Amino acid sequence: MLVGLQGSGKTTTAAKLATFFQRKGLRSAVICADTFRAGAYDQLKALARSKGCSSTVRKETGCPAVARNGLEATKKYDVRIVDTAGRHALESDLIQEMKDIHAIVNADHKLLVMDAALGQQASEQAKGIQRSGSDNGRYNNQLDGTAKGGGA
Repeated sequence: MLVGLQGSGKTTTAAKLATFFQRKGLRSAVICADTFRAGAYDQLKALARSKGCSSTVRKETGCPAVARNGLEATKKYDVRIVDTAGRHALESDLIQEMKDIHAIVNADHKLLVMDAALGQQASEQAKGIQRSGSDNGRYNNQLDGTAKGGGA
């Protein structure tokens, strides 16, 4: 399960992780549990298709329902990656939704995807997400966009 701020690269990271597992010989699928960003599903579907991975069809309107049905549809896969909507640590309704998705998904790994250029705000965002109990690892993204490494 991937969580993080809007624009941090969660969708691209989902496709990259799926590709990584495909190369290891595992069948991987990506589930787009982002119903907020208009192009999220289309982007993930295109990325997954270009990498030879499966993606789920989104018919529901709520992110938890999408995650539940996506997991059901991808039972036969070895690795299932759930891409969630971007959320800020101070948006309590989105944090609650993230908890709801996590309760359904019960992910082995919950990764906080962060843009390395975020800078000092990275610490506050990470603490806020961690307080919600929704991550157990970090994935620093877009390291080539900053000379300092910022959030890393």
